[in-house]
Formats: sequence, C-alpha cells, structure tokens
Amino acid sequence: MADDFLQSDVILGEKKIEVGSKALRFEGFLNGSSVYPPRSINIDSGQLIPNPDYTNWTLLDQNLAAALYSVVSSTILPYVLSVEQCNDIWTTLDRQLQSSTRSRIIQIKNELHYLSMKDKSMTQYLLDIKAKVDSLAAAGAPMDVEDVIHYTLNGLPPTYQAFKTAIRTNLQPLSLDDLYTLLCSEELNLAHETTKELQSLQLSDNTMALTASRGRGRVTTSLCSVSHKNSGSFIPPDQEAARPGLFTAKPRPTFACTSGQPLRSAPFTRLAWPDQMPANNSGSRN
Repeated sequence: MADDFLQSDVILGEKKIEVGSKALRFEGFLNGSSVYPPRSINIDSGQLIPNPDYTNWTLLDQNLAAALYSVVSSTILPYVLSVEQCNDIWTTLDRQLQSSTRSRIIQIKNELHYLSMKDKSMTQYLLDIKAKVDSLAAAGAPMDVEDVIHYTLNGLPPTYQAFKTAIRTNLQPLSLDDLYTLLCSEELNLAHETTKELQSLQLSDNTMALTASRGRGRVTTSLCSVSHKNSGSFIPPDQEAARPGLFTAKPRPTFACTSGQPLRSAPFTRLAWPDQMPANNSGSRN
C-alpha cells in the first residue's frame, strides 16, 4: 500500500512538472526536442570560447532535473542516479512507471467499484470518489462523467434508493457538480425525515404509557367497589390471609335457639351451623 501511494505521488509530480514546463515553454527539455548546443564556439580569430547558449541551456536543464529528483521515490531513485540530463531522467521515469501503470489502473478501478458510503458523511464519500478518479486521470486513464456517476450511485446506501432511481431515469445530462450538490441536499432531507420519525415514535410511546397507566387505575377502583359491595367493608387481602376466619366475606344468617329467642351472630364472629351444634343431653327445659 505504501508503494502505491509513492507511485501515485510520482505520477502526480510528473504531471505537475510537465504542465509547468509547457507553461514556460520548456517541454523540449523533457521530450528531447531541445538539443543542447556545443560547449564552445569559434570566434573570428579562430579562438574557441565557451558558448553562452550552452551555459543557459545547462542551467535550465539542471533546474528541471532537480524538480524531477524531488518527486522520485526511493524505489525508482537508483535507476535515475546514473543519468544527468533532464530528458534522460524523464525517459527513465516513464519506462519504470509504464510497466506498473496498467496494474495500477486496474487496482484503482476495482477499489472504486467496491467503494461505499457506509457510515461516512456525504462530503467524505464524495472526496474519496474524487481521489480515485484523479488517480486514474494521473495514470493516463481518465474516466467518463457517466462512469463516475455510475460508481457514485452504486456506493450509496439503500436509503437513497428513490434518489438513485430518479437520477438513472433522468433523460437530461447531469454534470458532476450538479450531482454532488443534489447528493448533499438529499443527505440533509433524509436526516430531517429521520428526526421527524424519531420524534413521532417517542410521542406515540408516551401516549401509550399514559393510557395504560389510566387503565390500571380504573381496574383497581372497580375491584375495590365489588369487594365492598359483597362484604360490607373492604378487607385487605394481606390481613385476611394473615388471620383466617376472623373476618367473614358474607354476613352470617340469623338462627333461633331452643328457647325461642332469636339468636343473632355478632359481627365478625364465627358461628356453627345448626347441624354442627352439639346435642343437648339434658333434655328440654321445663
């Protein structure tokens, strides 16, 4: 991976030097069309003197060679140390990089094919796409705009499905700048919709909890009313379980004893039924 980055830096550096040389009209020093002049010239007296054109040419050539050395990686540096002129350095760099350029292009396209947004922001995702596209252009394989749009849409998550369908069915040509602007706007819209859905779910949960709480209160009140109506007074379940038989769930009936006087049960008193009363062995009263 480190060698890939170094190779990419060399390619970009070469591109910068090539563009700068063309701007200054020094491209002849790179492609070899500018031949160096002789070191010395003859004057009228037949004497040899240093050629000032050669001095100027050498100065420019060595300045460009120094610029090329600044972008050469450590893996390629041994191949260019034995050459001196700028054209020879440029040719050596091109020969060393050309063998790996094709594999580098295939690798970048493969990375671009599997590149996805995942949990990155839209800005970071678009920057990654642009870095891959620029690397391909620097390697001599620029991509068409439609191919860049294709790779960009493929890496979007399923939440952008409606957006991808709208772009793919659009019959009008779309530039990359317009696509990037639409993607950033869509990211904001999706974030806003997600926030609204979360707020709606939270409000619905609160309403259901409040309704359930009110329903439990009505059930408890109804149970208390039924217990009070049946027993005449409400007896807590824990007290009734702790002292069985002390409290009665229904009022006791009234019985008549042998004397003819009505016998009434006292409140909360356990009484025996007539068939459970002990037999009177003494007989009846006189």
